[in-house]
Amino acid sequence: MCRADKSSSSGDGEGSGGGGCSPTITYIFGFCTVAFMASTIALAVVYNQEKDKAAAAAQRAGDPGASAATTDTTALPWPGSDDPIKAAIEGGYGMSIARPPPGENPCAGMKLTEGFENHQCKVGDVVQALEQAGANVTLGYSGGINATGRIPITEPYWKEGLCPVNVHWHLGAEHYSKGEFDENGSGPSSYRRQLSAAATKDDADTHAHADASAHAVEEAQGERDLAGNARLGFQCNLYSSTDPKYNEPYDWNHCIGMEVGQTYEVHWPHSHLGDCETVNQYQTPFYDGVFCNVGLLGPSGRTTWEAIGVHSQVFVIVNDETKYYPDLIKGMVVDPPNGLGVELTKYTGSTTGTSRNNEICSKYAPITWHVDRTCHEVSASSFDKMCADMKTQRDDMSDDLYAHGARELVADFIAANNQVFETGSGGRKMRGGALKSKKELGEMLDHAVNKAYIAENFQY
Repeated sequence: MCRADKSSSSGDGEGSGGGGCSPTITYIFGFCTVAFMASTIALAVVYNQEKDKAAAAAQRAGDPGASAATTDTTALPWPGSDDPIKAAIEGGYGMSIARPPPGENPCAGMKLTEGFENHQCKVGDVVQALEQAGANVTLGYSGGINATGRIPITEPYWKEGLCPVNVHWHLGAEHYSKGEFDENGSGPSSYRRQLSAAATKDDADTHAHADASAHAVEEAQGERDLAGNARLGFQCNLYSSTDPKYNEPYDWNHCIGMEVGQTYEVHWPHSHLGDCETVNQYQTPFYDGVFCNVGLLGPSGRTTWEAIGVHSQVFVIVNDETKYYPDLIKGMVVDPPNGLGVELTKYTGSTTGTSRNNEICSKYAPITWHVDRTCHEVSASSFDKMCADMKTQRDDMSDDLYAHGARELVADFIAANNQVFETGSGGRKMRGGALKSKKELGEMLDHAVNKAYIAENFQY
């Protein structure tokens, strides 16, 4: 209601009778009315969306009293978030996944091949290979190759100028951690990977592109049987056939052939030679990213194990959104309050994959490995989000959207003896504090000393 303008008595019509409002006040009230109406409409839309989400969730949970949602429930935002970008990645709201604009990829074809062919691990009684991966990472383990002169990176990779250049994963664990992922682990009763055009060249190590040579394809075919099964590695000791979170299927949108309840070992190759902090950082095959700027290796003064590293973390896929991590593409999940990324074994090894075993070894060695010794649960949606992120990279990562076969456990005689163990959220290093020389480190990592140190300082 407007206050009367008593000074307007000149009979010009606008203020006569004392009941008129000035134009300025009228405009302000009109604007407020429109804004209020718009806010009300927006709140109603949000309310209806949330109502539809709740109804859809209730229906999926089997509530017979839940009404059908009025929106497309297959395109709701990612669990635990109202981020519209995540919703778009899942395929909703009329948006689709897209890569950056086309451009030159300086990493394409940079994989080193000549002189890096697989070779015999041992000829007669003489070991020909450098240390291999994946090895036993159980607390206190030490291998048979004297690698004490090759100190693995012990700091987080980012502190040493390494960036992730790829992410891929293996069916089951290639590494072995007693009581976590070992011979007593279990999973779904059967696993049959759903092959697709993108998965017909599962070489698990070279990850050849669609234009791979016939020889590369033939080599890749040897890594699985004719039924289409990748080699299964160790499984975690978490699976339960009666718990729905390990058995309820998930509607995968982006990853290929994945299974709830199954164990997967995720690898994030890192490199000081990658095209870090550019749109070309992530590459498939991962070797292209690792060696993208290989010319820097000599001038940097770094060895291969100081310039190249891999994060490794083992997960069981669960249909449980309380285990959602949105950025798996970026590297190992480090979440100390929930026990992720704190129990680590660091050592030097090689590249993995089923084209290698305990007779045929990789020449891509030595490189640093940081392996989480603990098995963790992660939601299926976390993996699917990672696959969606992979689809948005400039380089085609489609050959890494499914699980690759697992190499058999590396035998003691080709495993390193330079393990550095970290335990607890404080990140204590079992090698014994601040060591001043390689000789000192070598003495600390002697197997007998290692065992004595464990006996004195740690309880199993």
